Amino acid sequence: MKKTHHQQRAPHYFKQLWLISAAYLFLAAATGPLYAQPIEGKVFFNDSRQETLSLDQRFFERSNGLKVAKTGKVIPLEDIVKVEINERIFVPKKMVLYDIEQGREQGGLTFPKTDTSLLVQRLIAGTLKLYHHMDFGGEQHLFIEKDTVIKELVQIEYMEDGKAGTLDWYKGVLKLLMSDCQKIPPEKIENLKFISVNIEKLVIRYNKNCGSLDYARPREQLTFKFGPQVGVSYFKSSFEGPVVEGFSNKFSSYFEKYSEIGQFEDTPVLLGGFVEVNILRKLQKTAFTSFNFHFQVSSPVKLDYDYEETRPFRTDTIFVTGNFEANYYEAGVTLQKGININHPVISPFIGAGLGLRNLFNLKNHETYIISNRPFWHEVTERESIPEEYIPQFTLFGQIMAGIDLKRFQLAAVLMIPEAGISTHKKEKHFDLGMNLKYRLN
Repeated sequence: MKKTHHQQRAPHYFKQLWLISAAYLFLAAATGPLYAQPIEGKVFFNDSRQETLSLDQRFFERSNGLKVAKTGKVIPLEDIVKVEINERIFVPKKMVLYDIEQGREQGGLTFPKTDTSLLVQRLIAGTLKLYHHMDFGGEQHLFIEKDTVIKELVQIEYMEDGKAGTLDWYKGVLKLLMSDCQKIPPEKIENLKFISVNIEKLVIRYNKNCGSLDYARPREQLTFKFGPQVGVSYFKSSFEGPVVEGFSNKFSSYFEKYSEIGQFEDTPVLLGGFVEVNILRKLQKTAFTSFNFHFQVSSPVKLDYDYEETRPFRTDTIFVTGNFEANYYEAGVTLQKGININHPVISPFIGAGLGLRNLFNLKNHETYIISNRPFWHEVTERESIPEEYIPQFTLFGQIMAGIDLKRFQLAAVLMIPEAGISTHKKEKHFDLGMNLKYRLN
């Protein structure tokens, strides 16, 4: 018996791509701080001076202080009245900060407090004032001020006897400070979720109805971004077990008998585009959350094979040649969640989503020849995969992980398809890819 084959294998460049990508991720993590761009801020001093300075963004975000980018000079908070950066207003405040994480580590519900001065973002000014602060560990904090009293609004998640619970301290603080406003009943506060935008709306409502409203930060809108997306996918299928009923006998037995070559592999390139929608996030979650809609079209996915067998107790020889070739397009939506590392450039993320895939430009052919018989040759032309097993719209899930670098996003994507090149349950399919996106806006 003799067999030959021409099988698409994962080309060497694909392995190189993974090595290059891994090196790039390491390099980006190691050198990212070098590329942190300074931010322009207008600084208002106690002595009535105003200066527009180029500030060290990394120092500002991590230390809630001001450092001049070129000289490295640190400006003391006691010398500052306020700072304006990109329409955001920051003011120095002395306040008490709860160390929630340390309290959890100690296993109790008592949390250490620290008296400190912070440069906090002013969200609302008026009878009630609201401030925002992100600490070094990436946790966000809200502070509310009335008269000369400043309190942190806190919700604490804990486990007790295997059950999860929360301490909604923020509700008690809000009830106390808003007790003089009949237009905000206690049940309104009791039903309030610990989400920054909801708390801002309630404070604005109080100031408008029972006090004065001097300032409210501009409402953050949903942002839409779009751009091109390019990817490469490791597309692999194999048929396992006995000959698959309904398939061309030689197509299925080709995969079954010769497992060392009996797998379908190719690395199509995918070109397309995406639309990204950033969505609101809970107070404690500092990294971005977004929906991504994408559409991509693949280069051809190909399988060419031939098979020859001389049957020892007969005079004939069987020749089989076949090919399968198709493009596919896919469209899907993913929910991506950033992992906060409090870094000015690099934002790791994970994601999951659903989509649809469809084959087109399908070439699906096999020639089956029996030769060397005394009186005739038999030639059969047929489909290598019967039409009823060719998938139409295939549902797939996907999970991903990657890094976000401002305009660029690089992600490894594992596809979990309902079907591969066929819908038959004997087929085992694997699809792992990498996508690179570029935001045009």
